[in-house]
Amino acid sequence: MSEKIDDSQTRLRELESRFIDGWGELALIWGTQRSGGRLHSLLFISPDALCAEEIGERLQISHGNTSTTVRQLLSSGVIRRVHRPGERRAFFQSEPDPWQWMRNTIRVRRDREVAPVFAAMRALLQEIEAFEAGAPPELIAEARAMRDKVRTFYGFLEQLLKLIDSFVAPPQAPTHS
Repeated sequence: MSEKIDDSQTRLRELESRFIDGWGELALIWGTQRSGGRLHSLLFISPDALCAEEIGERLQISHGNTSTTVRQLLSSGVIRRVHRPGERRAFFQSEPDPWQWMRNTIRVRRDREVAPVFAAMRALLQEIEAFEAGAPPELIAEARAMRDKVRTFYGFLEQLLKLIDSFVAPPQAPTHS
């Protein structure tokens, strides 16, 4: 009977690995690190919180990679630290709701990646408008064309931020009339 259990455990680990690897590929598509996707998926699929040593061993990654990736995922709010009474080690578990960790991830990326580009485009647009106001007549048409293109891109970013903000907003509780 023990051999059947061992075979079943091996098969279960293979299935788990396919899930983890698939999530790792998805992380790459989203422009994040494969190791972050793999670590997050391991914690998501694990029935219990795991310590860094267990994570590194299961994913076959170094202690340094594990620590760095855990810190990144903690800062984006997709995993959390869990305390176990009597344990000195830190344990980690995933946010159980995929929509919530997706909102957390997008909120962090909005602040880190989209918002700075938006601010830079606003400043650039102001500089182009100032340039256009004092431009020599032979450059006014080119400056206007550039301003219009930058304004279009700025408007796109403005709408993108509104879309992101509406997605990452906490879900509204249903209202009963």
